[in-house]
Amino acid sequence: MGLDDAAAAYGIGSLASSLLPAGAGDATRVALFSRALARDGRLWTAGGMLLALSAARAIVLLGLVAAAAAFGELPLWPVAVLGGVVALALAIALGLRRIRPRSRPGHLLDALRALGASPRTSCALCAWVAGSIAARVAACAAIAAAFGIRSPLLAGLVIVPALELAGTLPLTPANLGVADGAVALALSTAGSHLTSALTVSIGLHAVETITSLGFGSWGVVHLVGVRARWARGSARASPS
Repeated sequence: MGLDDAAAAYGIGSLASSLLPAGAGDATRVALFSRALARDGRLWTAGGMLLALSAARAIVLLGLVAAAAAFGELPLWPVAVLGGVVALALAIALGLRRIRPRSRPGHLLDALRALGASPRTSCALCAWVAGSIAARVAACAAIAAAFGIRSPLLAGLVIVPALELAGTLPLTPANLGVADGAVALALSTAGSHLTSALTVSIGLHAVETITSLGFGSWGVVHLVGVRARWARGSARASPS
């Protein structure tokens, strides 16, 4: 699977998350990425890819939450929770490097096993995740500054962990209401006025939803075009 196809598959998952509730986006990604795998238990392996991505996000978020706690914007208990998650993921990745799965559900740990066997790939994954989260912090800071929130960068450090936490409970399409409430609560806890916090949360949700819809729509158009090219190539190759 090429980079453009992978981006399209991930984007379609974002589109599904914007339109459907209950984790439809992740289910869509698992289905699309599994089609690129030929091995037995490929759905479990594709699900494990998202699990490994979550582990990488936990590693980066640990640093982000620690920075926010150091500035007094967040309590210390999220640092301990994320630290435990990261330690567990690292233990699994390193402990299973040479163990082969003996059942289909065992393929759920394929991605963590591969990352444990390749530190270079693990570092590359964490670097990509760090870049995406840094961009998200910058975007949140820009929106907070536009609405007059004090210390926009610190606000971004608070908003992003709140959004990540809300993303673990995708109960509504585009996580409507859950993400807004999490952002508003985080900002008000950090000292922002409740009205300003609600305004920022609504504006941020609108921007993220529009971005997901655009990204996902491009993914649909891209994969439809790829399938059309495959169909034309098969038609030319088939005997008349």
